[in-house]
Amino acid sequence: MRSAFLFLLLILFISTPLLAQTNQIEVEGQSEIKVKPDQALLQVNLQLKAMQASQASQALNKKTNTIISNLDKADIKEMEVFTSNYFVNINRLYQKGTSKDSGYVASQTLNIKVNELEQSLFKVMEVLGEYDELNYSVSFQLTDDLRKSKEEELLRLALDDAKRRGNTIADAMDLGNLTVQHVQYKSQDNFSRPMMRMSMDAGMESAKASPVLLPEEQTLSDKVLVTFGFKQ
Repeated sequence: MRSAFLFLLLILFISTPLLAQTNQIEVEGQSEIKVKPDQALLQVNLQLKAMQASQASQALNKKTNTIISNLDKADIKEMEVFTSNYFVNINRLYQKGTSKDSGYVASQTLNIKVNELEQSLFKVMEVLGEYDELNYSVSFQLTDDLRKSKEEELLRLALDDAKRRGNTIADAMDLGNLTVQHVQYKSQDNFSRPMMRMSMDAGMESAKASPVLLPEEQTLSDKVLVTFGFKQ
């Protein structure tokens, strides 16, 4: 029993200096860059009504295919076209607390991605401007390749900033060499939303007169928390 007690005291005596040498500092690294969007997404809202569901669908498909055909004829470079949100619903009218069914309404979204924001975007908006009562929105964003490169650049700059701040603290406080103990990082939502968004009416004279939209540079930021250890 006495031997066990002495052994425990010896372990505590040896470990106490080691525990005392375990020191840490936490440093937040930050980064910020400016980037200009290189992709435009135009979302065209199409809607056609008819007394029968099949008629509404056929009319919608005809209009959609006509727009796509005119876009193809315009010889637009770096363009991708696809559809989404296709619905056929009863056209239900509400008036003075009562409802009345009046045929069907078919709707869908025509998505147009353009990676060239000058001539190609101009041509797309020219085509859409030929249609009256056509509403669409324009969102500016980054292509996948540019987004990934900017994510990596932001993170690298944030880590470099944390390292620089840590070394500054160590030099000022005479802490000696630092070792990385832990890195805490949660990606920011810089790229999860459009950088710029606006709604347009293709039938408006202003949309026909000045259809070129060029986005300004956007500021993106990131941060990371780094825990450094040092011996003293």
